[in-house]
Amino acid sequence: MSYPFDYPSLSSLSFTSFIKANDSPYASHINEATGLRERMRGQLKAARKSTVVDFPKLLQAIEDYLPSVLGLVWAIEEQEIELSSNLEFTWRCILTYDVRPPMMQSFKSMKKPKVTCHSIYYELSYTLLAYGFVLSNWATCIFQKEVQLNQDEAKLNMAAELLCKASGVFNYVSENICPKWDSGEKPIDCTREVTTALARITLADAQSIAIRRALQRKSSHSLLAKLTIGVANNYEFSMGLISSLPRHVVCSIFKKYIGDGIIYHQAIAKRYLAMDAYENQKVGIAVGFIKEAKESLGNLSKHAKSDAVALHAERELEEVKELYSLYKRINDTVSYEPVPSKAELTTLIPGGRSVLDAKPFSLPKHTFNAADAGESSGEYPLSRAYY
Repeated sequence: MSYPFDYPSLSSLSFTSFIKANDSPYASHINEATGLRERMRGQLKAARKSTVVDFPKLLQAIEDYLPSVLGLVWAIEEQEIELSSNLEFTWRCILTYDVRPPMMQSFKSMKKPKVTCHSIYYELSYTLLAYGFVLSNWATCIFQKEVQLNQDEAKLNMAAELLCKASGVFNYVSENICPKWDSGEKPIDCTREVTTALARITLADAQSIAIRRALQRKSSHSLLAKLTIGVANNYEFSMGLISSLPRHVVCSIFKKYIGDGIIYHQAIAKRYLAMDAYENQKVGIAVGFIKEAKESLGNLSKHAKSDAVALHAERELEEVKELYSLYKRINDTVSYEPVPSKAELTTLIPGGRSVLDAKPFSLPKHTFNAADAGESSGEYPLSRAYY
């Protein structure tokens, strides 16, 4: 289970419209950057309109453009190119509702807006965010197919790897670009709170796939519970970050997905705790945990705001109902153990565990160092600040 991100769109532009390129030694690179950006724009547009996305081709288009935008960052930072007018980049921000103050909003404005900013860091940030969104969506596509088919372990490993890579990309934006771009015009998507939340959620989703692999390997229910609690903890951490932002600025569907995800993973963890308790002849505790899991999954299957979460909850509910009937019958006829209260059960919940880490992301070298410029710096953009 992972969030199905929309694909961002961006307005067409020519870099020569605000860069004096005619007499620049980087003129060819500037023109190439325009062409590569247009190709990326076309691939993102095609993905938005298609039900079948060519993920390798889309990722390649973003990867091809990235060294050029990094070259622009470097050239602007080092004053290697002269601007003829203010920079202006426009992206449709997929996690933002409105960048205006709440008192200036109306119900009709609560939609994903096109946001224009005047910083090259906006272009770099959203190019990387788009890269992370595509990686995550590819993982989602693989996972959904494997759940419906044979759950091939190699494919599940690939999905988890893609999510770990996406987490690393979001972490990079949060830790390296957000501090560099200190601007009041920054959209919500590009804030440190949202990018950190994205990193945590994609890592949690990768771990949920790892749990499915652990199930195939017959891991203990105690371990499965701790791993699932770790997923829920990452979701809770992300919700805390999102909730710290002003209301009505973050896409409500995204927020509801996180909220439903917390409840879902907590319920699954309680199912595993119930199974572990039953295996250890603690039938009263097993009844308590499985009852809470049944109630949470039942509510989610009926009222979850995220269709993906509701579908998963419905699938799990049938097994949980069967376990509840079994444990309750055994306790009522054989064990006669007291069922702990919710408060008592809370004290029995262990800490979470993680088995995966975000895959560290590093920038490629920029392309603005050709021989016709007279020298080759070999530096990464932002190198003075972060390397």
